[in-house]
Amino acid sequence: MSILDTFKTRRRPKSSDKKERKKDARKKDVKDVAKVSAVQKGVAAGKKKKPSAPPASIKDAVPARASAGASKRKRSYGGGLEYVFARPHITEKASMLAEKNVYVFEIDKRAGKAEVKSAVREIYNVEPRKVNIVNIPSKNVLSRGIKGVKSGKKKAMVYLKKGDSIEVM
Repeated sequence: MSILDTFKTRRRPKSSDKKERKKDARKKDVKDVAKVSAVQKGVAAGKKKKPSAPPASIKDAVPARASAGASKRKRSYGGGLEYVFARPHITEKASMLAEKNVYVFEIDKRAGKAEVKSAVREIYNVEPRKVNIVNIPSKNVLSRGIKGVKSGKKKAMVYLKKGDSIEVM
C-alpha cells in the first residue's frame, strides 16, 4: 500500500457532520462564556445572586461630585507666565492683523487661553478682549530624498481694545 492509497481510503466528513460539529462547538463556547461572566461578576456558576438593599434616599443612590463648581476638565500650565510666549509670530498676515489690534504669538504647547490672557495682562500691561488659539500639527516632509518632520506649533491670537497696543519688536 502506497502513501497515495492511504489518502484515497481516508473517510471524508459529510457536510451534515460538519454542521453538527459546529453546533456543538457553539454550544460549548456559550457555556464557557456564561461561566466566565459569572466568575467576573463574583457569582458562582449556577447560583443566584442575592438582591442588595435599595438605597435609603436618592442622595445615596447618586454619587456626589468632588466639588459642586468643579468642571470635568481642569488643566493647569506648570511653567511661569513668562514662559507662556515662545516668540511673536511675524508673517505678512500677522502684520496685517496687528493693524486691527490682533497680535499673534507662538506659545507653549501646554498653555491654554486663560494662561495666555493672564500673561498678556502681566507682561504687556494691557487687557485682552479675547484670545483664540490655533494648534498647528507637525507634518511629514521630503527634502532632497530625505524624510523628515516639520515640527508643529501652537499660535495664540490676542485681540485688544481700540487704542491699546503691544510693542512686539
